Amino acid sequence: MPQGANGIRPSTSEKDVEFIDRLRMLVAKEGSATAFAKKAGLSPSGFQRYLGGGEPTRPALVAMARAGGVRLEWLATGEPPMQLHDKPNEAGSALPLGVWGDFDLVPLYDVRISAGDGAFVGGETIKGQIAFRKDWLRQEGLQVSQLVAAIAVGDSMEPTIHDGDVLVIDCSKHEPDEGFVYALRINDELRAKRLQRLIDGSVRVSSDNKAYADEVIDSSDLHQLHILGRVVWKGNRI
Repeated sequence: MPQGANGIRPSTSEKDVEFIDRLRMLVAKEGSATAFAKKAGLSPSGFQRYLGGGEPTRPALVAMARAGGVRLEWLATGEPPMQLHDKPNEAGSALPLGVWGDFDLVPLYDVRISAGDGAFVGGETIKGQIAFRKDWLRQEGLQVSQLVAAIAVGDSMEPTIHDGDVLVIDCSKHEPDEGFVYALRINDELRAKRLQRLIDGSVRVSSDNKAYADEVIDSSDLHQLHILGRVVWKGNRI
């Protein structure tokens, strides 16, 4: 995990943490800090410094914004809109005026998150958007800039998550708190699972469908585990 094997971030100011959270969102879309650093043309060690609260140079900031496909102003300050193709309205929102001003849009990526055997299918392009009421997002403590959506496949998380469900993931949540479902990457497999940190530092990966056995990732192998974020909403057809 980018914050270190012990899962503890260095102390940073609130402003720095907000920047780090935006940077982590871009990392989550790419799959790993190493992959994103390579895409941005940065050294892995240099990029880890930025994730730890280091101040990026202007060329590095520009490179990261380009690699993430986001506006430089959004990455640096959080100023909307996030995407390069979005056009803000008079209120500064990336949404049209009128009734749509009550909603924020979460990008739906062409990615399949396995709730089965761990298969990874699809690219990392935006295939659509899902609208959520802004007041509901505030009520739930969610920031739209930290949210992404993807499709679940498989049955290992039934009855909680079904094949074909749309999952919304909060990319700011990287700690394995018991009782929650996370989107995670183990090696090259993208999954939705429950996580539990054990007393010896290892992490248990479990399914809600008891036909699937639990896995335990030893503390020495945690570099293989990348928590992309916490699943905070699901939607499906009736």
